Amino acid sequence: MAAKSLERMWNARTLDRIRRAFEAASWPAGWEHGSHTSTSIAYLTPEETTTLAHELFMALDPYRERQFNPSLRPAGAMPVEFSLYAYPREDLAALRMTDTTSEKAENSKETDE
Repeated sequence: MAAKSLERMWNARTLDRIRRAFEAASWPAGWEHGSHTSTSIAYLTPEETTTLAHELFMALDPYRERQFNPSLRPAGAMPVEFSLYAYPREDLAALRMTDTTSEKAENSKETDE
């Protein structure tokens, strides 16, 4: 239960930082187009989700040493937060199952005729 509370607090703080950043009146010079948002839906198994999350996390690997060694940071580099949330969307799964069932029923009618 304590772990769940800590997770909720961590998520709330992360989402609050994201909200504040995108509500900011202005970005530092040069960063007007340096921020990005993206939301995607992919139909994955739990194992594929774990693999993909790991691969996305590893894409940052070439830049991690800069966190601990400022001499590796190029001029103009700023800390940039990447937040990755991957979770099943049961609400969409239920809709898609309905769509698929309807499509199968329609296809079945066409084949029977």
